Amino acid sequence: MRSYPHKPKEELLAESLKNSREDYESGRSKTDQAEAKRSAIFFKRQGDTATDVAALEYAFGADWTEVRRWLDSSSAAAQKAVEFGLELDPILYMTYLALAILCSNDVLLDDLKARQRSEFTDSTVKADEVFYLAAEAMRDIAAARPEDALNAVQAGLSRLDTDGPNSGTKLANKAILLLEEAIAQKDQTKLAAAVSARIEKDKTSFSRPAARNFPGGLLDVVGLGLLKLAADRGMRTATDSVYLPTGLLEN
Repeated sequence: MRSYPHKPKEELLAESLKNSREDYESGRSKTDQAEAKRSAIFFKRQGDTATDVAALEYAFGADWTEVRRWLDSSSAAAQKAVEFGLELDPILYMTYLALAILCSNDVLLDDLKARQRSEFTDSTVKADEVFYLAAEAMRDIAAARPEDALNAVQAGLSRLDTDGPNSGTKLANKAILLLEEAIAQKDQTKLAAAVSARIEKDKTSFSRPAARNFPGGLLDVVGLGLLKLAADRGMRTATDSVYLPTGLLEN
């Protein structure tokens, strides 16, 4: 198994991988029925499971082809979920946007790039304004609107300097906004610093006992999506972390 700074338990991850594979295979037998019913929630769950398997397979040393196969399955399920009317919140929106970017899913990417804030606002999910600003910035970078992205980033960074967001919100968004700023400005120096900040955020977030064995802590999908956007703008980073394996972007 790969070595992680937050030290997840190998035996628990192995059990999670086994269970996630079984859950995904069980869901496959219900796909036709779910599609006939246009069940957005079924495809969301199936996509979440595929993402977990991708992260767990990666953690246990699977090659890039296998990891990408599972990410592609997640992206395809996300496309169906969105098509069938799944309500998006800003965090889910950014995750789906990252999957579309990483998997070159142009159908999903074009849909998400065209969405306004109201279309990734789920009334049942309470999220600070900074999450929406980070999501808008990522969308605008993907849509080749760097000036709009910078406006959102600057508003987000300003909000982080207030007492409005709690400490968890600040931790979750600071490095993302710095990555987005660097990409929008095509600033290699800022990009390297932002990648380092994101890596430290991942370590801190998943070092908490309650989160240590989450599959989401094994592979930073949103961070990788942003690094792919950076690469598409001609930027490179020499930083390679177990959380942000740039080898996945090259295969």
